[in-house]
Amino acid sequence: MKGTSAVVCLALTTMLGAHAIAQSDQDLTGSRRAGFLQRRVALPPQGEITIVDAFRGALGSTSVPGGIILPAANCDEDTKYQLNPSSVSLRDVLNAITSADPSYKWTFERGVVNLVPKEDQAPLLASRVEKFELKKANLDLAVSELLQLPEVKQRRAELNIDGPWQNISLLSSLKRPGTGPDENQEGFDVSCEDITLRQALNAIVRAHGRGVWRYYERHCNGKDYVGMDFIVR
Repeated sequence: MKGTSAVVCLALTTMLGAHAIAQSDQDLTGSRRAGFLQRRVALPPQGEITIVDAFRGALGSTSVPGGIILPAANCDEDTKYQLNPSSVSLRDVLNAITSADPSYKWTFERGVVNLVPKEDQAPLLASRVEKFELKKANLDLAVSELLQLPEVKQRRAELNIDGPWQNISLLSSLKRPGTGPDENQEGFDVSCEDITLRQALNAIVRAHGRGVWRYYERHCNGKDYVGMDFIVR
């Protein structure tokens, strides 16, 4: 791609939007890392909230990309919690989420926040991806192509995850944040080698600039469901 060089295990953008995230480790250490985590969260009105909605609100209002892994669950409604962050910084809101539900922990890797269970972190997302490369993608296309990789499909079979994927749309044509109304805008490129499926998902949302993915497994009404969708676009 003209004017852009490929970087292994790093998602690249063809157009830089207003919320694009810096791509190098050097840019994401020290004061710059602190800068991301000090962004101010627009807190919701006082009241109880689910972990997913709290995470969505925190990252959506700060334009920080991320991903959340939900533990395997049944048909029960998601538990709601009362959050009490010590400040409106992203760091303190994330700490409040993990204090409310100590089964979770959060990590910050190259500009992407992940909220994951401390124990079972979804074995499928630990699958190794030999190589993933896509040009001029949107979020849905990138994830759909990623899930079709032979090694991912093979790992699904090994784990007996045979339920249908939920909430994967191939018809969406998403705009990156900060772009205009031009329907022909190029999207973003992703190039990764020898990483996990979770790291590949992080590379996708890093390239997009503010997307937040969600992975979940459900056991409901005698059926198993496994899903991947975006709670922030």
